[in-house]
Amino acid sequence: MIQNQEQRHDHYDRDLDVDDCPLSGFVQIFPNHVHEFYVIGFVEGGKRHLWCKNQECDVSAGDLILFNPRDNHCCAPVDGELLDYRAVNIQPEIMEKSVKEITGKCFRPYFTQNVVYRSDITRSVAALYDSILRHASKLEKEESLAREFYAKLRRGLAPKTVVRYTREAFLYAPGNVRVTLDGDIRAGSPARFLIPQTLLPALGGLAVVEVKYDAFLPEIVKLAVQVPNRQGTACSKYALCRRYD
Repeated sequence: MIQNQEQRHDHYDRDLDVDDCPLSGFVQIFPNHVHEFYVIGFVEGGKRHLWCKNQECDVSAGDLILFNPRDNHCCAPVDGELLDYRAVNIQPEIMEKSVKEITGKCFRPYFTQNVVYRSDITRSVAALYDSILRHASKLEKEESLAREFYAKLRRGLAPKTVVRYTREAFLYAPGNVRVTLDGDIRAGSPARFLIPQTLLPALGGLAVVEVKYDAFLPEIVKLAVQVPNRQGTACSKYALCRRYD
């Protein structure tokens, strides 16, 4: 039995006008919710299944987590692992101010990637988080926030392509089955991944059905996902969208 050692100690930093949010030893499910601010965080330990904007993935130690204001998301533990998570919460007007100081342009960025796996930027976010906890000087914290994170964000976080799609997800407890139906798959320019843009259709109006399960696939699910005149095959939404490179 896992002993409950959940801890959360939010802290407001007056120098940067941001909140830090540490979660330690959490095993609970976080239901679907939104924030009115940006969230820049990283997983320090444990593993979680994350749902965000009708997409889902597994996240673990070293992964960078990025949420825009009003991005709906929820998560659940994987194999009962305890979650250790660190995040900095930034109000939209503070984000806009910070971006202007770095880029010279006044706009609010938009993260099209909610998860960046094993990102080297995680170290910068961890350094910022540590400087806040140590009550470091305002100059050191500003250095961590602006020059470390945002400079790397501009130079090193550009994706190869932008992928967007709508997802309907269905869960079935026996076998831990997850069935997803992805439609309206669209691709965009990686050069504008922080800025809203017009996205191009990538699959000609077709949808992709994916079935994921753990130990076994129940027969009732096999019957439910059979579609007449359709053949099962491998399909990569990322590869489809790279056709516009």
